[in-house]
Amino acid sequence: MTLDYTRKIDELGRIVIPQSLRQTLGWEMGDTLSLYCTDDATALCIMKVDKKPECIANTTEKYIANDIEKRD
Repeated sequence: MTLDYTRKIDELGRIVIPQSLRQTLGWEMGDTLSLYCTDDATALCIMKVDKKPECIANTTEKYIANDIEKRD
C-alpha cells in the first residue's frame, strides 16, 4: 500500500493528516503520535504510540522497506 499526500505547514507549524489516511491507519482523535526524521532529513516518519512501541517500529520498517522496493 502506498499513499501519497502533499500538505503545507500552517502558520502555527501544524500539518493536517487527511481523514482518509487516518481511517486507513486506524488513527483517531486523541491518539498520541511519535515523529522522527531520518539522519539525512529526507523522510519524516509518523507512528501511533501504543503499549507496544517495538511492534510499531517493526511494522513501520516493513512499510518503509516495502515502499522502497515498489519504487525501485
